[in-house]
Amino acid sequence: PKYYSFTDHSVISGSTYFYRLKQIDGDGSFTYSNIIEISASAITDFTLEQNYPNPFSAGSPSGNPETVIRFALPVAGDVKLEVFDIQGVKVAVIAEGFMEAGVHSVRFSAEGLASGLYIYSLEAGGKKLTGKMLLLR
Repeated sequence: PKYYSFTDHSVISGSTYFYRLKQIDGDGSFTYSNIIEISASAITDFTLEQNYPNPFSAGSPSGNPETVIRFALPVAGDVKLEVFDIQGVKVAVIAEGFMEAGVHSVRFSAEGLASGLYIYSLEAGGKKLTGKMLLLR
């Protein structure tokens, strides 16, 4: 199966939006997905989701071991998203700097890293959340 994501940066809190996917095949034919309805509500909590896929390996479209980490910021501010190996050594800084309030998705490429358990850490607004991810080679 293929996985797709889309981030609509023009969403206004309290509004309702409708989306559908248009699939265009190699021969030029196309089909539409069902329409989905999304209600945009204000984000009130600082959250960090489990990375997806997890565990992850080199089966991504790029051929590199990749995963996506999603998080929500209730207010705009400075953010730092880092990855550590199981011994606590920092192996990557995925995101660092100012981000707007909202839901964010960040792709992490583990190219060059060994198989094993890794910890990802998100700091924003004086708070810190962590998650675990498993890289398989």
